[in-house]
This record gives sequence, C-alpha cells and structure tokens, in this order.
Amino acid sequence: MFALHEMSRQMRTVCKNGAVSGFGGFLRAAGNDVEGLEASYSSIRRLSSNWNQSSTKEPISNLLKNIPEFVKIVEVGPRDGLQNEKHIVPTAVKVKLIEMLVASGLDVVEATSFVSPKWVPQLADAKDVMKAIRNVEGVRFPVLTPNLKGFEAAVAAGAKEVAIFASASESFSKSNINCSIEDSLIRYHDVATAATKLSIPVRTYHVLWGVQWKEQYFHHK
Repeated sequence: MFALHEMSRQMRTVCKNGAVSGFGGFLRAAGNDVEGLEASYSSIRRLSSNWNQSSTKEPISNLLKNIPEFVKIVEVGPRDGLQNEKHIVPTAVKVKLIEMLVASGLDVVEATSFVSPKWVPQLADAKDVMKAIRNVEGVRFPVLTPNLKGFEAAVAAGAKEVAIFASASESFSKSNINCSIEDSLIRYHDVATAATKLSIPVRTYHVLWGVQWKEQYFHHK
C-alpha cells in the first residue's frame, strides 16, 4: 500500500527541467515514447522499493485494522491524466501505459473518452486505443461518454462499459462539458437510457467539493 502511494507521488514529480504533474508529466519525462515510458517506470519502481524498505516499522496489523475489506480502484490516468496535455501523446504510448497499469494489478482502467476532437484533440484516437486493447482479458475498460453521440461512437468502437460525469458547479460544468448542470442531466439521462437498452453498465462520478472554481458550492446541490 505504502509502496503504491510513494510510486504515485514519484510519478507526479519525476520530470525533466522542472516539476510536472500527473500522468502527463510522467509521460513528458519519459519523452512520449514507449521505451522512455518503460525506463521511467523502472526507475520509479526502484525508488518505491527503496522507500518501502525504509518505511515505518509499525506492525502491519495496526496499520490495516481500520481499513475496509474491499476497495474498488478505478484508474483514470489514460483519460483524465492525458486529456489536457498540449502535446499529442502517440497512440502506442497510451496503449503501453494502459498495458502497464493492467500489469500492475488494476482491473478497471478508464481507457479514453469519446468526445469531440475539436474540444479534446488529445483523445481523438479513442477508437484506435479501444481497438488496440480489445483482446485484453480480465480487465474492464470503461470510457467517458458525456453525451449520446459519444456513447454511440463508444459502442461502435467496442466499449462494454461507459461513464458519465456531473458537477455541482455551474461554471465548472460549462467549462468542462460546455453545458449547464440542468442540460448535463438531460444528456446523461439519454446516455443511461440507451445504455440500459443495450445492457451496458454505466458508472457515474461527480465533482461535489474540493475543486477551486469561480464560485463556491456545497453538498446540498
């Protein structure tokens, strides 16, 4: 657990010529190619291993006694971590990143998003990414589908699970998905209805608090 935490921290700080954040920074540090990605990851694993060996000597039983028996991890790095990167990450590198995440033991990896390439050019290769990972077994690859058009494209590309996203902030909703909260709920109703007809699972997630934006918003929204 602590090794994974430290690896996550290292992945958010390793860089060339200064600090960078998230998976995008990790890939920039790797040089945006498959070989660089593998080399950077190997370096991080060594750092994580060394940190784990020198970590707290408190008994594991004490550290784990209050955690739940089961935790579901949904990795969104290949989508959320890359979507705002200015420089286009090659499809092969995205696929390699997904494969490495799967190899780490993750069984739910949000692979991409079916959105307009005009608004998110980084994810214009969504169909190609899905094609490249279609034969990977034992792993779920949900994709983000913010509207019915995106959902239909995802299904055509072979998606077996989709996700929708809602915000409690009007300004964030308009900036992120180019519509109001009310309009977004209408869109998601359409997606959920279409998915139900095809027996495709839908995961929802929401921004409720903790994101600093133009206005304050609270739980009751």
